[in-house]
Amino acid sequence: MVKVDSVTLDATAQIVAIPGNSPPHAGAQYVMLNLSASYTGGGSSTLDQYGDTLQTIGVHGFAYRRCYEELPPPVLVPYATVYSGQSIAGNVCYEIASNDADTLMLYYDGYPRKLWFALR
Repeated sequence: MVKVDSVTLDATAQIVAIPGNSPPHAGAQYVMLNLSASYTGGGSSTLDQYGDTLQTIGVHGFAYRRCYEELPPPVLVPYATVYSGQSIAGNVCYEIASNDADTLMLYYDGYPRKLWFALR
């Protein structure tokens, strides 16, 4: 179960302020999401066990994958193993075209269906 706790549609200044991070490409910006996820199945699993399954998409139809810049804490650790009843939470970021920011959605591109979250 995934929950979007907060969205910063233009987190560029926050992310670029961290030493070692690069500015986004021309016409782009960083979006930072704070997500929490609880695992309710049996045994163990990871939030992103099949690759970049949490993606964003805007009105222009381009899917954005996570960026790997350093983020302000807490950072959502990709591929962290969780067991039944455990939760994880933290920040993730996406570099998106600035003209997609107002229509941005988060989706889970996993089997068997896609789940969508509006981010505005």
